[in-house]
Amino acid sequence: MNRTFWPSAVLICFLFLTTVSIPAHAQFFSIGTTEVDTTEHDDDFQLDDDDWDAYEPAIVIKDPYEGFNRWMFKVNDKIYRYIFNPISDVYDFILPNRVQECVDDFFKNAKTPVPFVNNLLQGKFTRAATVGGRFLVNSTVGISGLFDPAEYYLKWSEYEEDFGQTLGYYGMGSGPYLILPLLGPSSGRDVLGWIGDYALNPFLWFGIFDVEKEDVFTGLSYLRRVNAYTYRQRDDYETVMVGAIDPYIALQNFYVQIREAKSKE
Repeated sequence: MNRTFWPSAVLICFLFLTTVSIPAHAQFFSIGTTEVDTTEHDDDFQLDDDDWDAYEPAIVIKDPYEGFNRWMFKVNDKIYRYIFNPISDVYDFILPNRVQECVDDFFKNAKTPVPFVNNLLQGKFTRAATVGGRFLVNSTVGISGLFDPAEYYLKWSEYEEDFGQTLGYYGMGSGPYLILPLLGPSSGRDVLGWIGDYALNPFLWFGIFDVEKEDVFTGLSYLRRVNAYTYRQRDDYETVMVGAIDPYIALQNFYVQIREAKSKE
């Protein structure tokens, strides 16, 4: 592929996104811990055939813009700590955690077209049906998605998919690793995927063609970002950063492994 493709594509997509409304992309998820067995064993270490079959080579991370990425990582970290965190502290003081959960559920329910369409595009029809069923239940019984009875009572799990994952599902490489201003970690593939996701964003439909509604759209976008950062992303970000010898590499590995795993589900 032409070496100029990824830089040009990323620049075009980023300009498009900033023109519309920058999403809160920081894709942080719950982080589990793994207990390591330090007990000494007398038996020699051996791998049987099943072990070799299950073995997967380490993910190769393409980071041709590491110099810029490291600089932007430091800039973002300062913005998070000295601007986002104080705003988050005030927001967290005003709204109890349970209310934040309701707000988070509302926005997840509203963006249902994204996982629904992408599950269909990947041929995951049962999952798409579950996603559609969740939307119907949560939009009615769950009062416009403020609550999640589909999960709590029907045990219908979320099947989050986005267009970046769809591109990966069909074999598109992740492209270069990127740290974007304010948005944080991403990749060439995921930046391209944002265009598809934005086309399915109901809040975009709500505000882009009506100037009077555009202010409401902007306000909802800010609320979504502040709530997501406070309720989910902030603690996960701190968990990755604390104790890391090289925070840049720690965040990079965490992001890439999560995204690659999701694209193969």
